[in-house]
Amino acid sequence: MRPRLLLLARHPVLVMGLVAQLSIGYLLICAAGSSLVSFKRAESAPSGIAHDELLLVYPLRLANGQHVRTADALESMRRIDGVERVAVANQSPLGYSSWNSSIGISPRPASPLISSIYLAGDHWLETIGASMHSGRDFLPGEYKAFGGDPFLMYDSPLPVILTASLAHRLYPGQDPLQRSVYLHPGFPAYVVGVIEDIPLPMNGRHLNQGTLGLILPMRMESAAGAHFLLRAAADDREQVALDVEHALRTAYPSWVVTSPVTLSSLRAEDLLLDRKRFQLSALTMAGWMVLTVLAFIVAGQWWLQRHSQELGLRRALGASLRQITSELRVECLLVSGAGIAVGFALSRLAPASSLPSMFGASSQLAIPASVLLVALVQLVVTWTVRRIGKIPPHLVSRSPSVRL
Repeated sequence: MRPRLLLLARHPVLVMGLVAQLSIGYLLICAAGSSLVSFKRAESAPSGIAHDELLLVYPLRLANGQHVRTADALESMRRIDGVERVAVANQSPLGYSSWNSSIGISPRPASPLISSIYLAGDHWLETIGASMHSGRDFLPGEYKAFGGDPFLMYDSPLPVILTASLAHRLYPGQDPLQRSVYLHPGFPAYVVGVIEDIPLPMNGRHLNQGTLGLILPMRMESAAGAHFLLRAAADDREQVALDVEHALRTAYPSWVVTSPVTLSSLRAEDLLLDRKRFQLSALTMAGWMVLTVLAFIVAGQWWLQRHSQELGLRRALGASLRQITSELRVECLLVSGAGIAVGFALSRLAPASSLPSMFGASSQLAIPASVLLVALVQLVVTWTVRRIGKIPPHLVSRSPSVRL
């Protein structure tokens, strides 16, 4: 006698295909949910800096190939009316240029972290409005001149300041102050302070997970590699930007002009990128859900063609339409559960560093994703259920191969 289950016991290949379809759908739903949560969190969270008061002047490069000393450029900018503070570093929060390095708490860590590296000059933290979490800022005697050779940074131990997220990753549950951090094998730095998380450059976040940052006390000697951050009152920024551009044009006639930009505009652009990531995830999920619906409709049509005689025989022998459709819905519920289980297992087995927004399905998203998939499958199965109701009970073959 054939098994009573008309789907799970008769068509294993079809069932495995549907389970694979649903497992991928589960991952895509979680990815879209994670993107939405990340976007809303970034939109509402404080930036960690005074972005409404900051202007970014990109590295100064001259068409004639000559180099501008950073100290001279700083002096020119400080003389501009409305400029409250000026500081310089090798990169800027929310900027496009990114310096990154592997770091650890031992000379050769087994699993090093990738951190964004700020080579920051005097009063940089004060200028950007960063908040000190613990420890202190750099002392005047701790700064070194940086002429472009990164290996000169390691000729003696350096003090460093970590972002709170990096400090937690390096020393979970411990006080990081005065502990060692290795940016290069054999050359440790020591932690003197921890600041609240600040924005990192936009194009390096896939490496450092968006929050892992480290600051070194370095004075950039050449303005060709320096990012200048000017702080001014929020209402005066536009005028200050025009004055800065005019002053630099006057001081350096061969300057390759790059207009100053506000960090508010860079933050809005950053949020726009997050929005686009969510929209892309949502469109991908929606497209896959459409394919899933079509797959179940085609599978249901094929299944009906294979079992219409057997279904008609069951009805002729007294089985009600409700009994038959209930059995089918239960089988589809089991298929949904298997797809969800496979998707959940894949999300947990994937490394945390590989596309975290795609595979890092949190437990908070597991329940909504599961409910959505189960509801979708049951809704699609309704089409097959209605087709079963149209099979007449007398549609029974006289072939002896038709058996219950």
